[in-house]
Amino acid sequence: LFLSSDLGGTSTATSAVRSYYRATSFLANQLKLIFKTCCPEVFELYEKAFEAGVWFTEEDPGPFLGRAVLWKLQVGLHRDKGDVGPSIAFPFGSYEGGEMVVPQLHAKLAYRPRDIIILLSSKLWHQVLDWRAGEGIPQHGLTPGRGSQVFFMPKRSLEILQDKPPYWGVDTAYG
Repeated sequence: LFLSSDLGGTSTATSAVRSYYRATSFLANQLKLIFKTCCPEVFELYEKAFEAGVWFTEEDPGPFLGRAVLWKLQVGLHRDKGDVGPSIAFPFGSYEGGEMVVPQLHAKLAYRPRDIIILLSSKLWHQVLDWRAGEGIPQHGLTPGRGSQVFFMPKRSLEILQDKPPYWGVDTAYG
């Protein structure tokens, strides 16, 4: 188990990450319900590991132990080899283009803000096609561009945590 580099270094960084979890808890709860409905068996597996290894016990509803936030990053064709099972990804921002391609499925999917993709990202090659910045959103202070969030389960974390009791990580300083 390891902490994100965003959590290290300063108390300000740790506070900012905790604030992010608090600010996105409604979203995380909605994704949790979608995932539980679409993937009930995997949800149970993730949830057990999550309860053992949760970092922020009050702010994070689970069941994903990993989150990535990407901003204006063009990502090429890849698999997420360090992940296990399905992940949930969704884009946000103001942009044109940026469809999701999954070559093994011969699929090119619309991938616009408010779209959600549940994908076996460790097994399936995937790529977001080129995108172009759209109109700015001055009322929110955002510059135009494309961002995305990915909720996932790190393979190694699941292996370590699957037989541990709830709050094992917090109670034992993660071992």
